[in-house]
Amino acid sequence: SDVNLVPLRPRKDTHTVPSKIFEYMAARRPILLSADHEPARIVQEAKGGLTSSAGDVAGLLSNIRAILSSPALRCETAMNGRRYVERMYNRADLNRRFLDLVESVCLRKH
Repeated sequence: SDVNLVPLRPRKDTHTVPSKIFEYMAARRPILLSADHEPARIVQEAKGGLTSSAGDVAGLLSNIRAILSSPALRCETAMNGRRYVERMYNRADLNRRFLDLVESVCLRKH
């Protein structure tokens, strides 16, 4: 695909993030996200695609037109997303940080 769509309904839960966001960025696919809260923050921070608020049909359509009319924007957001995932969600780094956290908690208890 040239672009991957992630449309979410408006929700009260502000912390749930669909894993497909990370998979799409890792696969170097620009994201068209229709969501609020944490998913929007991640895509915006990564510069991995275009975002609109959940339920904002006009915003989503505008983003669809923008990204489909610009190969350069698709390429840029695809590469940004990939770099972000490599930097922030590298499995080896996450495993090390998790083990460090578990170790620090265990040491505090003993």
